[in-house]
Amino acid sequence: MVSHSQCSRRRSVVCAVVAAAVVAFRHGSEGFVAGQPRGSSACVQGRTALSAYGPVCRRDPQKFDAHERAVSAQLKYWRRQRKIPESDAAAAAKKKYLVSLGLGAKMQDNTGRPPWHLTSMVAGQQYFGLLAHPIVTQGNQVDLSLSVNSPTEGELDAKAGQFNDVKIMQDFPIAFEGEQRTKDQVAYIFCKYNMKWRDFDGDLPKEEEMQYLSFQGLQLWFAQAVGVPDYPPQEEFDKSCADPSKGMSKEEFMKYTLDDNPTYIEQTFKRIYTNRRVQLIEGGLILDGDFSEDAPGAIFGLAYLKGDQGKPGNFALTLRA
Repeated sequence: MVSHSQCSRRRSVVCAVVAAAVVAFRHGSEGFVAGQPRGSSACVQGRTALSAYGPVCRRDPQKFDAHERAVSAQLKYWRRQRKIPESDAAAAAKKKYLVSLGLGAKMQDNTGRPPWHLTSMVAGQQYFGLLAHPIVTQGNQVDLSLSVNSPTEGELDAKAGQFNDVKIMQDFPIAFEGEQRTKDQVAYIFCKYNMKWRDFDGDLPKEEEMQYLSFQGLQLWFAQAVGVPDYPPQEEFDKSCADPSKGMSKEEFMKYTLDDNPTYIEQTFKRIYTNRRVQLIEGGLILDGDFSEDAPGAIFGLAYLKGDQGKPGNFALTLRA
């Protein structure tokens, strides 16, 4: 039997090899309650687009690599248009060159700034861009616009045809710092490692179904986020839960992971986080995109028709300032 102290030491050892970004805890503590706002109004209002934890968007694993390649190509094109270095290596080389000329201040440094999309998508926002799809636009690029009526509804229009009302599905944002960030990360983990969410042929879980993490879900999280398979053992899991039949609550998960290392969740989060996603659905058309971390105001993604196994299209949208 593995003692809790031994397990804690094992987690600490794993943490030592995971690149860390320490979180500064600044906000007061609020509990996790299904259907209730995330954190205090001071923390949420004006900072995040969604005030509750719904399920994050799923993406077909078989399409994941193609999606990543397409988004990467769109980002490079976006940077090229604005004469921005297309890679981190190119940015570092340009900065070194400017510093050698005494012009280092000319390089914009976005380090330490909250992501632009924390307050998107909300009512009143408008996005404009382009859509191309082998069937919908016959391979041509056409102008695309989105008017957001609410975080879940909008109007999509393209010159190829009127798509009218559109359903918006968007991931809740991850707060930039503080205890709220940790809570957002935990909610993301409890969704992504909810076994109903991982059944891509089934319905998405409701918010109230994502308040507990099962033994299977916790072991999968340790395997993917930390690289430790078959952990923890059943006995330790049971001892850490008030009601093992329900699973581990968010408060229990935070105590279990953070008691010995307050940065444990932050250290491991980037290994399982797949960026903030948004899906625009109108009838059979699905625009599956990412809020770009590196292109302020931009959403890049692929365009699909339900039931069509052919080559997808692509789209790009930019928030009107």
